[in-house]
Amino acid sequence: MKSTFTTTLAITLTFLAPSLLGHMLMLDPCPRYYDKENCPKPPSGQKVDYEINGSIGDDEKIKRPKCHYTVPYDEPTVKMTAGGKYTVKFSKDGPNGHKGGHCQFAIGYNGEDFVAIHEVFSHCFYKDKGADADKYEDEGAEVFEYEVPIPKDVPSGRAIFAWGWTSAYGTREFYMNCSDIEIEGGTGTELKGKSMIYPNYGPDPEIAIPELADAGYEVGIEYYKNAKEITVKPEGGSTGGGSSEPGSKKSKEEVADNETSTTPDDEDEESDGGSDK
Repeated sequence: MKSTFTTTLAITLTFLAPSLLGHMLMLDPCPRYYDKENCPKPPSGQKVDYEINGSIGDDEKIKRPKCHYTVPYDEPTVKMTAGGKYTVKFSKDGPNGHKGGHCQFAIGYNGEDFVAIHEVFSHCFYKDKGADADKYEDEGAEVFEYEVPIPKDVPSGRAIFAWGWTSAYGTREFYMNCSDIEIEGGTGTELKGKSMIYPNYGPDPEIAIPELADAGYEVGIEYYKNAKEITVKPEGGSTGGGSSEPGSKKSKEEVADNETSTTPDDEDEESDGGSDK
């Protein structure tokens, strides 16, 4: 006879599987409030997020503010060296790469404005097999690590490292994970560059990117290449107009409702696997 503990564990894992084992999830550096052995505990008043791999919004609704949460970890999760490279790793557990898409890696300070430092266009999480979408599995992935160069002139000290993804297939959503980091050896006092963009984030988004699997894998790249130049600073300031996406203001208004992390009991429509077709 199975023990009560074993039965309970099995039920719990079955319950969590749809939200934990779908989509893509940044594992290293640790995203905010992730339930991983070597990740810090959430700050006081916050809870572990069991849906950290879910999107932060789609073209109909903002579900979360940028980074999922606005309260940073008390201590940095990792140190990155300016002028070097950091290997960003993604989960291999039940990955759903949605046939690829556009990915960005960025650095910011205030949780709203981020300078893009590395981009992977068209086939993020997959090896490039050309333009035929049928060659890319929806419920799968092939590439789980990316070498991200850290600018030499980035300021030393605390910062936010961000990953953003617009998938090639499925509901028009925007995925984002953020990690609180410390940068060593930086030579600058501010970081300048093209702004990270947030396609399909919020109702009537300024930047809307359709399914690349249907429209073509080059669609949307122009938005990244033509993004406005901004400057971000450790004290939280930014210049260049800040974030232009319509969801930015609303996400600030919704911060109070989204500060507390989700638990299995808090699940709502955002975890129903809406990206799958």
